[in-house]
Amino acid sequence: MESLTQYIPDEFSMLRFGKKFAEILLKLHTEKAIMVYLNGDLGAGKTTLTARNVARHRSSR
Repeated sequence: MESLTQYIPDEFSMLRFGKKFAEILLKLHTEKAIMVYLNGDLGAGKTTLTARNVARHRSSR
């Protein structure tokens, strides 16, 4: 299992990181499941990271 710790200082940076992260995940062609665990304090940006990218992915279908 791979591990990555990333410090993201603000919401704009989180959105930029989330977009790049989603692009990488969508380019992966694998038959195995990809599991991502997000860990952070309340208000750390976990929902910002996921919700906006899920919405973006749904609207691009």
